[in-house]
Amino acid sequence: MYKKVLFFALLNSFLFISCKPTSEHPDSYFDSLVVAQVRSLTAAKAHLSKTARIRNREDQATFTPDSAVWDSELDIFRQLSVFEKPAYRDAYKVRDRIQDPKSNLFIRWFKASKNVPVREMKFYYLGQFKHLKKLEASYHEENTLYSTKLFLWMEFDDINSRMVLDKYGMEGIQKMVLSDSVPFSIKSSISF
Repeated sequence: MYKKVLFFALLNSFLFISCKPTSEHPDSYFDSLVVAQVRSLTAAKAHLSKTARIRNREDQATFTPDSAVWDSELDIFRQLSVFEKPAYRDAYKVRDRIQDPKSNLFIRWFKASKNVPVREMKFYYLGQFKHLKKLEASYHEENTLYSTKLFLWMEFDDINSRMVLDKYGMEGIQKMVLSDSVPFSIKSSISF
């Protein structure tokens, strides 16, 4: 068990080395989404099953997080709030009510026409946008010390007329100065 905890702690440190504080957007859509999900999952005493892979090493864990762990788990999705910055308003082409060919959902699609951190964002919803079922995003960050490319997703289920997180994950590549690129993935599922 100690090795699994250490593996996930190292993975979190590795992934969040590029994350920035979100205090400049405390009321962003993504901050509100994370706060609502942390409350719901904590109150329901939800269980988390997580599989993490770095290069060819894989580890799995199942546990019941408290609110602080849920907050840490979902914090990466707060980074997507950068897409809401006023400076990026004209950086996206937006299409809405696109019929998803694989389901009965509609898609609201934001595609960057400039070099911005969130390159693409898709919200999948049933009927109305407030019935969000899934979101997918491509996130890129680069500076002189590292570069990170991420594909993130969240899937939601309707439980008692509330949108509750069901699955989430990410996959990507991180490259640090003077080191090789490191591919990784995390897949998480929630049970009640």
